[in-house]
Amino acid sequence: MKSSVLKQYPELVALTLVGLLAAAFFSFTSPRSVSSVWLIASFLCIFGILYFSMSLIVKITGMNRKLSHIVQRMIVWGMAGTATSFLALQSIGMLTTRDVFIIIALYLFGCFFVLKSRR
Repeated sequence: MKSSVLKQYPELVALTLVGLLAAAFFSFTSPRSVSSVWLIASFLCIFGILYFSMSLIVKITGMNRKLSHIVQRMIVWGMAGTATSFLALQSIGMLTTRDVFIIIALYLFGCFFVLKSRR
């Protein structure tokens, strides 16, 4: 039973590993005392958690059967990247309503462009 679940959902293993890495990193560091390289690494961990979570949700809901692999990955990368960019802007105090609208518009334009170019 366990091996079939792990074979069916490899994102679950990756999500667990990235989550444990992020939890260890965030529990032992302070944002004020680390260099910017480590802050970028922390946002990459957050991106990894969001990416694998959304990929797992897409697989569990069955959307992966309805969408092509490229479109599915583009949507998951875009959603995880958008959420991570919101978190990064919020962490430095630069997130405004205008930024939210611009990022969402760019994401929707990118989705439209990729979907139209695939036909």
